[in-house]
Amino acid sequence: MSRYSKYIIGSLLGVVVVISAWQFIISAGDDKETEVSYPDNVIESVEIEASLNKDEFTSNEEAVLDIKLKSNKNSGSLIIEVEGMLSRFGNYYFEEKKNVSLKAGNEEKISISKKLPACSTCSGFPEDEYELDVKVKRGEYVLAEKSINFNLTP
Repeated sequence: MSRYSKYIIGSLLGVVVVISAWQFIISAGDDKETEVSYPDNVIESVEIEASLNKDEFTSNEEAVLDIKLKSNKNSGSLIIEVEGMLSRFGNYYFEEKKNVSLKAGNEEKISISKKLPACSTCSGFPEDEYELDVKVKRGEYVLAEKSINFNLTP
């Protein structure tokens, strides 16, 4: 092994694999999709679709986030991370993590419901447009992500 080689230990399909090279290919567009290329030419690709039940919400209304995932490989030990709706105090109202395993070619559907806060300056959530970021991760590596914007009104 040359002195320039890096070793990264990862997990693919529940088997620990020693990986000597990582190649990230990021496609352009609204759906930031990332593919991880392993030395044995196995490419793990995760597609993500995410949407809210509405584009505009009022105080204390229920928001339902629907997430659809699809992978080209059997993918265990993935984490769905939802973060967003930053208050004026610097805290995220949405901070959710869920573990998921995907089967090659099958679509996995996940729904997350949350009652939105009162829309007011005092609550930290004034009338405004807010953003939710949905990420699919393996460890700290982001395999796919999607951002959703919505409005909150009194």
